[in-house]
Amino acid sequence: MELQRFVYAATVKRVVDGDTADLVVDLGFHTSQEMRVRLLGINAPETYGVPHDSDEYQAGKRAADYLRERVEGKEVVLRTEKDRTGKYGRYLATLYLGETDVNEELVEKGLVKRATY
Repeated sequence: MELQRFVYAATVKRVVDGDTADLVVDLGFHTSQEMRVRLLGINAPETYGVPHDSDEYQAGKRAADYLRERVEGKEVVLRTEKDRTGKYGRYLATLYLGETDVNEELVEKGLVKRATY
C-alpha cells in the first residue's frame, strides 16, 4: 500500500534555518493556517546553540541564506508525508518551487545532508 500524501499551496512566510520554514498553507474553502514545517529527508547544519565562529554555524547559515533567497515570500507547493507532526511539532514536508524539489536541490548544492527519520 502506498503512503497517502497531502499536497497544498503555500506561501513561505519565513525561513527559520536550513531545514525549517514557517508557511501560510492554503487548506481550501477560503481557509489558511500558519505552520512550521521541517523539510523531509534532509538535515542542515545547526545555527542555534552552536558558537557563531564554528564551521557548523557558518555552514548552517549558508544553507539558511540559500533557502531564504530561494523561497522566502514565494508561493510553493507543500507535500507532507505524514498527516501528523514530528518530534518538535513540525510537519515533515517537501517544498516545490515550480517543478523543482527544493529539498533535493539543497542536497545537490551540498548545503545539507540526506537524513532518515
